Amino acid sequence: MRKHRTIVILILLLALIITGYIMNNAYLFSAALLSFYIFGFGTWSYVNFKKQLSKRSQIGLYLIIGASIFLGLFFLHWYSLNDTNIKIYDDINSYLKVLERYESYRINVQDYLHFVRDTLANDYTHIDTLLLASVAWVVPYSYSVHCTAVYILYYIPATMALLMIALKIYNGIQKSKPLSSLQVSISFLLILLSANMFYPLLNGFDDVWGLMFVGLLICQTFDIDYTKYSFKQVVSLSILSFLVILVRRWYAYFIIGFYLSFFLDLLIIQWKQWKFDRKQWGVLIATEGTIAALSIVALSFLNSNIIPKFLSNYSDQYEAYASSEISTRLMYLVNNFGYLLIGMAFLGAYVALKRPATFSITNRLITTVVIAMGIFATVQEMDFHHQYLIVWFLVVFAAFIYMYTINNLYLHHKRFTLLVASIILFNAVFPISTKTNSVQAYTNPLTTGLEAKPEAVTSETKSLYQLDSYLKTTMNDQNEFAYAVGDMKQLSSESFKRLYLPETVDNFPNMLETANADKRDGFPSYFFQAEYVVLSDPLASWYPEKQIEMLGLIELIKETTIGKEFYQPIQKIESNKYTYTVYHRIKEPTKDLVDSLYGAFQEKYPDDKFFQPNYALALSTIASESKSYDLWQNYFDIHGRDRIAVTVPTKGFKTYSFMVETYEANMSVTINLDGEQIEQQIVTIGKHDFEIPVDNSRILTVEISNPNNVAVHFTPTVLE
Repeated sequence: MRKHRTIVILILLLALIITGYIMNNAYLFSAALLSFYIFGFGTWSYVNFKKQLSKRSQIGLYLIIGASIFLGLFFLHWYSLNDTNIKIYDDINSYLKVLERYESYRINVQDYLHFVRDTLANDYTHIDTLLLASVAWVVPYSYSVHCTAVYILYYIPATMALLMIALKIYNGIQKSKPLSSLQVSISFLLILLSANMFYPLLNGFDDVWGLMFVGLLICQTFDIDYTKYSFKQVVSLSILSFLVILVRRWYAYFIIGFYLSFFLDLLIIQWKQWKFDRKQWGVLIATEGTIAALSIVALSFLNSNIIPKFLSNYSDQYEAYASSEISTRLMYLVNNFGYLLIGMAFLGAYVALKRPATFSITNRLITTVVIAMGIFATVQEMDFHHQYLIVWFLVVFAAFIYMYTINNLYLHHKRFTLLVASIILFNAVFPISTKTNSVQAYTNPLTTGLEAKPEAVTSETKSLYQLDSYLKTTMNDQNEFAYAVGDMKQLSSESFKRLYLPETVDNFPNMLETANADKRDGFPSYFFQAEYVVLSDPLASWYPEKQIEMLGLIELIKETTIGKEFYQPIQKIESNKYTYTVYHRIKEPTKDLVDSLYGAFQEKYPDDKFFQPNYALALSTIASESKSYDLWQNYFDIHGRDRIAVTVPTKGFKTYSFMVETYEANMSVTINLDGEQIEQQIVTIGKHDFEIPVDNSRILTVEISNPNNVAVHFTPTVLE
C-alpha cells in the first residue's frame, strides 16, 4: 500500500513539473522538481535504512543527520566569512553559473531548460543549477549560501548513499550483530566529515552530487543475478548512469570501470566453479549492451555534441596539467588521503573479500576504482575534486571496517572501544585548529598535507586591487582590452573579473581570457587585440616549461627586439612574491609581431597546423567611432552602434574572410579596398560569409550600416 502511495505522489509531482514547464512557470516547475528530488531520495533512504538498521538505530541516524545540517550551516557560514580568497576558475564555476543565470531561469523556464540542454556537451553543464537557482530566488546568493545549498542538496544525500553501501557490506557479513545508534552515527560522521570528501565543498565545488548517483548505482547492483535479464533494472541503471555522466563528464571513467567490473566478476565466479555458462555471459552482454544503447540514445537526443565530446583526445588537451610521472601522482594521492584512511579502507576491502557473501561486490568495487583511476591518470593529474573517483571507495570501506571492528570489540571492551572510536573519528576528519581563522584538514602523516584555510587578505590580493584600479584609470577607451600573464591562481583574467563577487559578476569585461594550455587553447590570436598586458615575474613555479602559451608571450614582450618596439612598460607593482609590470602596446600589431610569437610555437610543434595563427582576428581593428563591443576569443560582439567599421592591413596576404551574423534586422555591408568600394550587399537575419581577394593591396575596410542599432557578431576567420 505504501509503495503504491509513493508511486502516486511521484507521478503527481512529475505531472506538476511538466505543468510548470508547459505554463512556463518557474516557481511551479522548480518547487515540483525540488519536491520530486527530496521526496524521491528521502523515500529511497527511508526504505533502505529500514531494511539495514533497527528502529532505534534509524532514529539515532536521523538525529545526527539533522544535527549535521544544522551545524553545517554555522560552520560553512563562519568559514566563508573568514575566507577572503578571490574565487576563480573551477572554484567559482558552480557558484558563477547560478549568479549569472538564476534570473533568466525565473523569467522563462522553457528557454532556460533549452540553454541547460545546450551546455550538456561543455566541460561544466548547468544541470546542477536547476536545484540551486531556486535558492537564489529566496535569499541573497552569497558564496556561503552557495556552499550551504550544495551541502544540503548534494553533499548529505551523497554521504547517505555511501553509508548505505557500507551498511549493506556489514550486514552481508554479520547481520546477526546489529549496530547501535551511536555506531551508525559515528560511521555517518566518518564519511560526512572525511576531509577528502569535504575539502572540495569548501572550494565551492558541487561535483559530490555525482557520488549520490554512484551510491544508488552500487546499491542497485549489490546482489547481481547473472542468470536473469531484468528490463526494469536495465532502465533504472540506464537512468542512473545517464545522470552520473551529466553531473560531471569525468564520472564517465567511473561508469566504464563499473560496467567492466561485472565481466571480471563473472569470469572469477565461473573460474571458481570450473564451468563456462554461456547463458550468463549472454545475459550480461545483453544487459550492458541495452544500458549502453539507451544511455547513448538519451545523451544524443539531448545534445548531439555530447558523444563526439567524449571521443575527444583529452590527453592532448590537458597535457599542461599532466606534468609529473605516474609514480609521483600516486604518491601525491597517498599523501592527500593519508595513511589512516587508506589503511582502514584496504583492511576493510580485505575483510570483505575474505567473506563469500561480500566477495563479489568487493571485487567489483575494487575493479571499478582501479580502472577509473587508471584511465584518468593517462589524461591528467587529479585535482582534489577529481579525487571523488577514489574517495567514495575509501570512505565506504573505512566506514565498514569501523562498524565491523568496533561492534566486535564493543561486546567485550566497551571503554577501550569508545576510546578507539574517538581517536579514529578525530584523525579521520579535520579538527579545528588553534590557529586564528583556520581549519586544517590534515595535521600529520596519518592524515595528510592538504589544508583548508579561510585566508585573510594577502599582499598578492592587495596588489590585484591596485592593478585593477590602475588599469581602469588608464584605459579610458571602453573598447581597449587588457591581457594578464601570470600564476593562474593569482594573476589571470579570472582574478580581475571575479574581484568583487557577488556584487559584480564580471568586474572587468575588457580583460581577455588568459590562454595557458597549448593543446587545449591553441594559438592566442586574440591576444594581439589587447592594448595593455600585465606580466608577472616570476611566472609560476608550477607552470611546465614545455607549455609556451604564457612563456612565449613573456619572451615576446620582454626579450625580443620587435616586442620591445611594440610594448612599453608603464607601471610596476610589487608584492611579497611577485613583481607585476603593466605594458602598453604603442603601435597596431603587424604580421611580423604575430609571426614572432608563432615562431615559438613552430619550434615546438613544427608539423601541427592546429597552432596556425588567425591573422584575421589578430590584425582586425574596430574603428574608433564604433564604440561598445566585446571580444569573445574569436568574434566581436558589437552593439548599440548605427555604423560599424572594421579595418585590417592586407599587405602580403591574398584573401580575407569574415562572417557577419545578425539576429534582429537587415543591414548593409560595404567593402572598401585601399579606399575604393569593391562590394556592397544587403544582409538579412542570419549568418553570412564573405571571402575577399586582397592581392597587392594595403588595407581593407568593412563598413556595416546598422540603423536599428541591433547586436552584430563580426567574426574574422581567415587572412592568408
